[in-house]
Amino acid sequence: RLEANRKALGLDGGGTYSERRDRQKKKDKKPEREENSSNKERKGYGKDGDYSAFVKEEMRKFKERAEAERQTARMDDLLLRDYNMSWEGFVRSETNNCIRERDIPWLPRLRLSGPGGKESWKLVGVSEHADFELKKAALRVHTMRWHPDKFSQKWGSRIRAEEKEEVMERVRECCQRLNEIRGRLEVERT
Repeated sequence: RLEANRKALGLDGGGTYSERRDRQKKKDKKPEREENSSNKERKGYGKDGDYSAFVKEEMRKFKERAEAERQTARMDDLLLRDYNMSWEGFVRSETNNCIRERDIPWLPRLRLSGPGGKESWKLVGVSEHADFELKKAALRVHTMRWHPDKFSQKWGSRIRAEEKEEVMERVRECCQRLNEIRGRLEVERT
């Protein structure tokens, strides 16, 4: 009866204790996962498993992205400089000239946005890291410039009648963009 139980349990002989233990370990051991090429790529290796080639490729991509961002920042700076110069010329323009929509230097759409894809503080001429009072003052200047009532009061009599609605719609859009920045300023204050 003891032998029958041993056979049923798989303990019937089969060598020495150490041989049986080794067989049991092999049986209990999980099969090792083979690394296919897609696993290697996910871990940071290239298709041929060469880590240094992968690192070089990632560095090349990083440098390309950084250079593209620098180029975009330069373009934004040129847009802002052109906008500021155009605004100064617009303000100095003759008082009896009729204003068309195309004559007005509108707030530029910057390519590089601020945190979270929102309007950048560069739009009002200050850094994201400027102090609260500087941001507030710069925002006030631009808000006064693009507030629909103030704009209409200052320039409304010179705007061509057939373009007045379009012009005021774009002025409201500029004001809304500045109000979005103002909302972030209020959050910074708290």
